[in-house]
Amino acid sequence: MKPRLLVTGGAGFLGTHLLRRARYFTATGTRHSTTATAIPDVSFHVCDLQQAQEVRILLDRVRPGIIIHTACSDQGGNLSAIAPTAGLLAIQSAERRIRFIHLSTDQVFDGSEAPYNKDENMVTVPKQVLQGLIWNSELAVAGLGKMEEVVGHQCRELQRYIDAGAKPCGLGARDTLRLEVCYPLNGSDLSPTRTPRSAGLGFAVSLTKECGFIGWDVVMQEKEDGFKERLMALAYTGKGAPPRAHYEVYTKGGSC
Repeated sequence: MKPRLLVTGGAGFLGTHLLRRARYFTATGTRHSTTATAIPDVSFHVCDLQQAQEVRILLDRVRPGIIIHTACSDQGGNLSAIAPTAGLLAIQSAERRIRFIHLSTDQVFDGSEAPYNKDENMVTVPKQVLQGLIWNSELAVAGLGKMEEVVGHQCRELQRYIDAGAKPCGLGARDTLRLEVCYPLNGSDLSPTRTPRSAGLGFAVSLTKECGFIGWDVVMQEKEDGFKERLMALAYTGKGAPPRAHYEVYTKGGSC
């Protein structure tokens, strides 16, 4: 099944170019007032991207995994909508965990004259109105992680589960669950300084294939010399907090 791709501004120069080359995707384009060029295996939806409800309906219908947002044209378009539209799409993409890619058009930079310059205080400044609006839309997308709308959505979702009877938990709960079944944690139990065999994952590493793999010689040497260290599972005799990486383990003979 092909991944689903949504290209906004699909009737524009850049959008049309992308959709014509989207043969590895189930591709959909949006248009507003401009008539779109017919492209084989590509469907188009009329959508006013300034309207949050229309955008929600579009995303629920298309269910894309990736959105490529091509900036609004300056040819008769509503320039004041450029930045808010980018922000709206980015927020709704984040809510649905859709990968959002924001692009500018060739009308921002024609390849000859740079669209930005530096003022006397070495601050980057757009040269024209359209470039300034595109700049603002890029700032809106770049600052998405700090936007209150996203945080508010996450809080509302959490409250919805709490109201249904769920209890909030943190990393301690995650560690308890994974340690009970001996699931390793990447970056902690698994790292570039620990081999798969020393982490207890020798079953996933073949030492008989002739092709080998990156680090094969290190693993073979370890097999001959034995382990310098090895992760081991521990069984609690009573209730307690999950152990952390810096905790010491004591035996009857002392610390080990």
